[in-house]
Amino acid sequence: MTAAVPPAVSADPPLGHSSRWPPPVRALIWGTLIARAAGFAYPFLAYRLAGIGHSPATAGLVLAAFGVGWFGGQVVAGWATDQYGYRATLLGASLAGAGAMPLLALGTGPAWLLTVATIAGAAYDAPRPAVSAALTDLVDNPQMRARVSGWRLAAINVGAAATGGIGGLLADRVGYLALCTANAASFIVFAAVAVPRLAPRSTRRGAGVSAAEAGRAALRDRRLWLLCASSLMAMTCAVGLMSALPMMMAHSGLSSAAYGWTQVVDGVMVLALSPVLTPVLSRLAGRPGPLLRAQAISSLVLGAGMGSAGLAQSTVGFSLAVTAGVPGEIALYIVATEIVTVIAPPFAIGTYHGAFGAVFAGAVVLAPLLAGWSMAVGGNALAGAAVVACGAAGALLCIPLRAALMTAPSARAAPAEHPQPVSVPAAD
Repeated sequence: MTAAVPPAVSADPPLGHSSRWPPPVRALIWGTLIARAAGFAYPFLAYRLAGIGHSPATAGLVLAAFGVGWFGGQVVAGWATDQYGYRATLLGASLAGAGAMPLLALGTGPAWLLTVATIAGAAYDAPRPAVSAALTDLVDNPQMRARVSGWRLAAINVGAAATGGIGGLLADRVGYLALCTANAASFIVFAAVAVPRLAPRSTRRGAGVSAAEAGRAALRDRRLWLLCASSLMAMTCAVGLMSALPMMMAHSGLSSAAYGWTQVVDGVMVLALSPVLTPVLSRLAGRPGPLLRAQAISSLVLGAGMGSAGLAQSTVGFSLAVTAGVPGEIALYIVATEIVTVIAPPFAIGTYHGAFGAVFAGAVVLAPLLAGWSMAVGGNALAGAAVVACGAAGALLCIPLRAALMTAPSARAAPAEHPQPVSVPAAD
């Protein structure tokens, strides 16, 4: 007789229709805010590279190497979440981040920088799949889960605003090493805040299911691949805030402090618009058709907004471009995260969220490479046009994704030896 797959174990019961968030959910949101508020290593890396004399092309390669590491870190963290539980994965990822961030401030040669950028990139966002899987377990109601995703995005962006503002003020005063050390400390604080709130045996729903089974489910799921392709294009626009934008601003002769102000603007606008957009988007939760339409629109808005940075010449102009892209940024995060939850089988939720996190990492690779090439060929104007094209491509890819969602079998069906029939609503 085959044993049933055990449910996830958490410190608190899952959050259904209750409006009260259990302590683990609040701890994960606060921990995310803390980690992001000191996430200096990546957004100020472009300025560090420029400061030690590397060309935009070399900077693009180093930033892309960071993204390659980011990609691998997401895949590994997603697998670990399904196999060892989100508590253990969150703890391990936090310790890895604490050890890796200071490496970015050591050494100046291209070979060293490419190596440590890959290592630090793998650890920089490694907690993401564990946090996503934990929230999926703890929040059962789709509408409430979308609201939690909205507040998680707000925490990420308020943290990014703090990163930009504080880092912009301190970068020239204390140096990049001090910023990276603070980034490392934030991982320890994140673990201290969140890990004790999660049950010691916070196993995933996939406990007892092999990594190969979860991986095969993800590799064979055409919906996941199409969602990842669409999201890659849209996220390339969004990630430009951390990679292409500082490259474009440095090319325009603007300082790291000026770039820090654009981060502040982004965080403030996300905080201001999230309470308005999140309730609207949460009503789409669990409904693939409306979710896909929102994803297509978000990709177009991101492309047009961030692409307009190609025409900017001042801090105000770049800040306006960031502001124009914020509605798309909010919608993309909430909608795409919910689509992943809709299509992910219970036994592979960590793997699916890891794959989706890897898409963000892919955008981290693509954005600086695209910006570096287009700036070398046609300056900031061509870089902006490339961003617009990415947004349009992301919207167009929602067409085959919709068809796949309408024809695919139930997303929540487990492998034959672990039957867990859970219905998935058809696309509207």
